[in-house]
Amino acid sequence: MKIIKALLLICVCMAVTNGNAQRRRTTNKAKAKAKPVVVEEKQPSPEELLYENMLSSTQQIMIIDSVVVDKEQFINHIPLPPDCGSLMLYDAFFATSGHSDSYVWLNEFKNRVYYSIADANGKSEIGTMDKLGSNWTKGKRLEGLSYANSLNYPYLMSDGITLYFGQQGGNNSLGGYDIFVTRYDAESGTYFRPENIGLPFNSSANDYMYLEDETDNIGWFVTDRRQPEGKVCIYTFIPNKTRKNYDLSEYDEAHVKRFAAIESISDTWTDNTAKEEALQRLAKLTERRQQVNSDDQIHFVINDNITYRQVSQFKSPSAKKLFLTLVQTQERFMADSERLESLRDQYAEGGELVRARLTPTILDLEHSLEVSAQSIKDMEKQIRNAENMTINQ
Repeated sequence: MKIIKALLLICVCMAVTNGNAQRRRTTNKAKAKAKPVVVEEKQPSPEELLYENMLSSTQQIMIIDSVVVDKEQFINHIPLPPDCGSLMLYDAFFATSGHSDSYVWLNEFKNRVYYSIADANGKSEIGTMDKLGSNWTKGKRLEGLSYANSLNYPYLMSDGITLYFGQQGGNNSLGGYDIFVTRYDAESGTYFRPENIGLPFNSSANDYMYLEDETDNIGWFVTDRRQPEGKVCIYTFIPNKTRKNYDLSEYDEAHVKRFAAIESISDTWTDNTAKEEALQRLAKLTERRQQVNSDDQIHFVINDNITYRQVSQFKSPSAKKLFLTLVQTQERFMADSERLESLRDQYAEGGELVRARLTPTILDLEHSLEVSAQSIKDMEKQIRNAENMTINQ
């Protein structure tokens, strides 16, 4: 009997031991199934990293106006004064066709031009030409710029060395076109490495062109951010004499991002007096441009049988645009002529010191007027050729 009890006790112990072992195996198996899933964090793109680096240096500017227009017509909505040069399409300036998205900047004296043109690989590059006498020099590509990406929308500042342009893509780009700036190095005869002008001028969308009228202290930049296909927004702003960034101790990151994206131009109105004064300057510039664009009476001979009396009579869009540029050039020519007559009167009435001081100014102005007169003749010829080609088609 004792032996039987002992055998039963041994069996019970073995059953308990086997059960515990089974539970341990089940538990270990369950634990193996419950291993945590490692989720890899998404790495920021180069564009996102660049944006984060630029954010703390977002420039504080006052945007006084904005207007949405057709992209192909935006140069006609910027009231750039004649002394800042003129903008036109490549086809209008060179009297050709097939370059509908290439742009040209012509200086106020009409003797230097910067232009964009596609190369053999389809990428646009920036070239320049000078006018010597009545002939243009052979175009040459600007040295020092990166041509791995398309470059377009050139604009040269009044100092003659600071060049703004749009670059499509690249290592230092936020996406699409970004606005870059470079300066000419007279010693090397080339341009310094271009720099991205940063926020809020650039974004992940296409930011095409930057222009500045230093005399009136008015600037413009063109972008398609938040715009439908084929439209762009022209922002008008007050340029800073010296760069001023948003104070990060005054604004948190969310506010700076709002400024960088230009979610509302009213957010930038920090000085109502300065804003109103700038709006008055802008109104005068716009009024002058509207007078040129209006259907006031004109007198322009197209050929022996046709004389236009209104701007709206032009059939060729390129001829019409060039005619508007011609009117501005003529206005500038008349103003310079009046100034020259005044200086000559002062010269005639002044003594030796006055004459010595005025002589170089008078000579420079006389030369400038000669160049302008020739430019006016050249533009008139280009307008007639373009218009007659359209009429005869």
